[in-house]
Amino acid sequence: ELRRADAALAGGEARLAAIIASATDAIVTVDAEQRIVLMNAAAEALFGWTIAELRDAPLDRLIPPAYRQAHRGHVAAFG
Repeated sequence: ELRRADAALAGGEARLAAIIASATDAIVTVDAEQRIVLMNAAAEALFGWTIAELRDAPLDRLIPPAYRQAHRGHVAAFG
């Protein structure tokens, strides 16, 4: 049962990774502290940074300075 669950989880993770990788829209995921965890190729092309350069960086780095404070307010209100 555990092996079957592990295989199902691995299959789901592989499908999700393939979807994210092939998406033409930019996808960026963050952790609870708003630090970048993942970016797909479309996000790298849009922002001009690679995930290797931005992993663990604050999401604010991708937000224009004029909008950063408003973004922080939205995150605080949402969270």
